[in-house]
Amino acid sequence: MKGCCFIALVTILYGCSGDGNDIVAKISFENSKMIETTLVTSEFTGCLNDIRSAGNKIVVLDLQCSENLFYVFDYPDFKLLGKFGKTGRGPSDFDFPQIIDLEKKENGEYFLWVNNVNRKQIQAINLDSALSGNENPQTKIVLKPSALPAFQIAFLDESKNKFIGRTDHMSQGIFFIYDNQKAEKMWVENYPNLFESASENEKGTIFHSTLCINTDSSRVLTALRMFPRLNLFNIQGVLLKSLIINKEANSSVSVTDGKKLLTHQSEYFCIDAISSKDKIYVNYLVQTTYQDITDHPEKIKSYVLVFDWSLHLLNTFKLDRYVEKFVQVKENEFVGYSVDKDGLKPLVKFALPL
Repeated sequence: MKGCCFIALVTILYGCSGDGNDIVAKISFENSKMIETTLVTSEFTGCLNDIRSAGNKIVVLDLQCSENLFYVFDYPDFKLLGKFGKTGRGPSDFDFPQIIDLEKKENGEYFLWVNNVNRKQIQAINLDSALSGNENPQTKIVLKPSALPAFQIAFLDESKNKFIGRTDHMSQGIFFIYDNQKAEKMWVENYPNLFESASENEKGTIFHSTLCINTDSSRVLTALRMFPRLNLFNIQGVLLKSLIINKEANSSVSVTDGKKLLTHQSEYFCIDAISSKDKIYVNYLVQTTYQDITDHPEKIKSYVLVFDWSLHLLNTFKLDRYVEKFVQVKENEFVGYSVDKDGLKPLVKFALPL
């Protein structure tokens, strides 16, 4: 991605904390450029759980509200091309699926990579075949027991044998690096030293993170949901830099006798993050609690913090609504889903200045 960033709109100061890897970025959100979002007129509004894009295709996942699981749209017209996938025990059914990636091959074919969590499989589904009624996966990777449980998987190589992932419970680190062929798992610990009494089993939930990977520079980013912190690692799991946005605090999160205390008044910060080869886009909330998101999503505004892969802040933008998750469809064009007062999640689009 190329283009000039509007650095003048961002007030930021960097300073070091007690840890040699920690950098504190003081950001003035008041100067963020307001970005207008547009509701996408489409034939579908559901309880969306994920979204991916590649080429001129967008796929969304609905685990709760709709007859099918996966819905495919074209871009930029947002015409519904079809739907497929059902929850069940049949050979082509899913049990708690998560989207890993939407891949466009050189021959123009699209493959949806899915982590079929409770079936303990990674599957590659040809979109054209699935939309024609043949939902049998083209490729199946059976996960070895040592890889489980595995959530938010991202592949590290073209063979799809090596990947990173995380777990929410019973975790031994903030994420892991796994070789499915050798059945070797390496945990990356590096938890912020905030709760000395927290048990290892609870840290996976307290320090829940979104994972981003840059295979070109062999770097991994973790964006913490409950704390305003971004961690940058190399592909071997060595911490390179940890960036704290303004100050690291969540007064509504505490740990007593190794047990987490997360309430509806717990603040949320980095609710999602996506990346390109040269930029990281963090979906960030300011002074927003889980209760706010549940009760009054129409009153919340999302911020998009743009970093390079050295965690230098390039820009901040304020969206005119709460956007729960988004993907980059072109250099400066994004599509995601919001939440309305009824709990449904309509598709929205927006553009960020180059």
